[in-house]
Amino acid sequence: MKTIKLICLAGLFSLNISCVQKGNVDNSQTNTVKADSSTLSYFKEIVRQQKVIRSNDAQMLSITDSLFSGVEINQGFYFLVFTKSMNCADGFYSEAVGNAALEYLTTRTNQFIQNFRSIHDLNDLDLYNWADYTFREIQVDNEGREIDQINKLEKLLLEKIDPNRNVKAIELLIERMKSTSHNIMYAPCASLRI
Repeated sequence: MKTIKLICLAGLFSLNISCVQKGNVDNSQTNTVKADSSTLSYFKEIVRQQKVIRSNDAQMLSITDSLFSGVEINQGFYFLVFTKSMNCADGFYSEAVGNAALEYLTTRTNQFIQNFRSIHDLNDLDLYNWADYTFREIQVDNEGREIDQINKLEKLLLEKIDPNRNVKAIELLIERMKSTSHNIMYAPCASLRI
């Protein structure tokens, strides 16, 4: 018998993520990359539509690969593309997004914070999506122990943050993950048997 978990009570809780301050950082690097002819038009279209666009598997997976690109000037743009691609992601791509989100958070914690502070095209929904996909990835291997794993992740992330960084984005991300976990565990429709 299969169990499918649904987040059916998501509307019963809310977080005020709008308090994540956007820095006065010049987004000219992101704008330059968007205008660069070497950037795939596919990526530009994802940013324009603010959702993933169905394509061949290799092209879709290039979104997650680009997130870890070593080309520094493109990082903000690739982060924006990846983040917007979380909208409407499903199937194999959704799994890849969860895996990449958790890896990015744990390996590039300070860059994650910087991106959410400086890229003005990011919004509350984007931080929610990061929290939700990261939570799903944790849930895959830790069903029933999600809160313990979220607490471990929180400790790890807070240890990695530079002392001069604002940790609000991480705190809100963790709060959203804990809230999601609580709603799944206690929601009457959280587990449907098929």
